[in-house]
Amino acid sequence: MAANGSKATQPLAILVVWIIWKQKNDRVFQLKEKSVDKVISEIQDEARLWTRDGEKHLCPFVVDGNHE
Repeated sequence: MAANGSKATQPLAILVVWIIWKQKNDRVFQLKEKSVDKVISEIQDEARLWTRDGEKHLCPFVVDGNHE
């Protein structure tokens, strides 16, 4: 059985890799480039959406924008 830490980090790892993959495709195929800060912001925004849609394991990694 997986430890609680890996249950929490698996969706985070999937999310980060997915956003980086999308950024790579934008750079290669559409010649669009984003700053590291923008990519990190996209990861944070997407993580918020995933938690709202029920991905409870991401909750420890998400800071609600209303509480910043």
